[in-house]
Amino acid sequence: MAWLDIVRPQKVRSILLFDELAAGSAYIDQPDVVDKETLIGKEFVILDVKINETGDFGPFCSLTCLLRDKSQVVINDGSTGVYKQVTEGGITAPHYCRKGLRVSEYEWENGKRAKTYYLT
Repeated sequence: MAWLDIVRPQKVRSILLFDELAAGSAYIDQPDVVDKETLIGKEFVILDVKINETGDFGPFCSLTCLLRDKSQVVINDGSTGVYKQVTEGGITAPHYCRKGLRVSEYEWENGKRAKTYYLT
């Protein structure tokens, strides 16, 4: 089955239940939480979206993502980027991110540099 078939919602379950389950890696209880930097320009499919109302810096979302190599990772974001896209843009799983994440770098308070990540 081609990678792009995974973007079709009806195919995601099929892929996970047959291809991945047969390979023994369909469900990873606790996928690794990775830095968003690792997904810049790297295509993936969002398999699950969780909105967390409380975190160290306020509400945030956790996205479980399936990478092209069929590994699963989690990214967390509470910014005006990914979090806002998910909560205000109506992004739900499954969602195909053909170009992965992109980053916007800017100067913040007191000349500090900051980054905001966006789904592409």
